[in-house]
Amino acid sequence: FQRRLFWTWLLAGGSTNYGGRWWVVHPYTLTGRRSSPSAHRSAEPPVFSKPLVGLDSVRFIRDYFPARGLDLSRFTPDSVVARDADGRTGAYAPKLTRRGHDEFLAYHPNATSADKTARVDATKPARLRLDLTAAPGRFAVEWFRPHDGIATPAPALDGGRIVELTAPWPGHAAVLWLQQR
Repeated sequence: FQRRLFWTWLLAGGSTNYGGRWWVVHPYTLTGRRSSPSAHRSAEPPVFSKPLVGLDSVRFIRDYFPARGLDLSRFTPDSVVARDADGRTGAYAPKLTRRGHDEFLAYHPNATSADKTARVDATKPARLRLDLTAAPGRFAVEWFRPHDGIATPAPALDGGRIVELTAPWPGHAAVLWLQQR
């Protein structure tokens, strides 16, 4: 859930946080070890025994963009270009941002549910349908696994048409980067 939240907000032009409590800032590593007095004045402050999760995925986001020389301020969110090839919509659908018609960056959650207990679909890989009809030319292709930071190049593809692409691994969310050569 947190990984999907970070990537989808980021490619939509926004930002998010790791789900911390709004009334107090705890270091992420200590979120399950402290009482948490809140603005809801109660006799006993709530004690959280379970740590928050999801921020462990952020380190891969942090490194992804500078390693590829990507400047998101030059991109425009445009999720209409990307669809789930299996017809999933809403929280299950991919999010895409683009730099003109030269670069495309899409995140596919490959999720089995849309709530905070979201898990990826372990039975299949993420599949995208991209409308590149307004983007002629040849594109370099890279798949990125946001769970563990693994990047996998794929064969180049020709734009100027609708293409269907499948991530090289099942059971993971995926980031797809297309860069015109």
